[in-house]
Amino acid sequence: MSLRRSPVRIVTRPRELALARAVGRSLSLAALCLVVGGGSGDAAAPAFAASPTMAGPALPETPARFAMTAAARGTLQSLWRTSVKANEELVACLGGARGEDGVVRITRVQPLAPASADSANASAAPSLATCRPPRWFGTVHTHIITNPEGEPYVDFSSPDRDVMARWEQAWRSQGVFCLLYSGEAAHCVAGDFASADVSYAPGGTARVTAAR
Repeated sequence: MSLRRSPVRIVTRPRELALARAVGRSLSLAALCLVVGGGSGDAAAPAFAASPTMAGPALPETPARFAMTAAARGTLQSLWRTSVKANEELVACLGGARGEDGVVRITRVQPLAPASADSANASAAPSLATCRPPRWFGTVHTHIITNPEGEPYVDFSSPDRDVMARWEQAWRSQGVFCLLYSGEAAHCVAGDFASADVSYAPGGTARVTAAR
């Protein structure tokens, strides 16, 4: 015995048909987005999503401030006078502490014997080997030469910054670095975003400036 199946009639109302078409278009668009964003069914990231690493470290609200003990100032003044007299760039280790109040306190300075030094350069090897944490947190060197107009070079040169980067890579720590560009003024940096001009003369104070 055979069964005869009645034909099935599909009745679609206009409103239902419009809704079905809208749903179909949405599904097609979603599939297209998956292909553009990565082509996988797993939660693909949007093509232009910002990477978390693009944000970078948070900037401090204000540049660092610097303070020096009388003993540190005296050693820096002696370093400058010796550098000018010898007509050689000199280097020293810096020690101290970073306070939770944002103040970088320089309390110890240890001059290093000059190595391969002239009026514009000095070997970085002694400072990289000696000025290491935890006793030391950075270095200072002199800039005794001037530009053709007789003005001092008040910022770190490219070779200076290369040595600073090597120090931080070697000891995996953000350093404190200063350069003396006159008998009483220095330029200091602490970390990536802090800088200030500092008077190391007796009774001098740090003058906070915008980062260079």
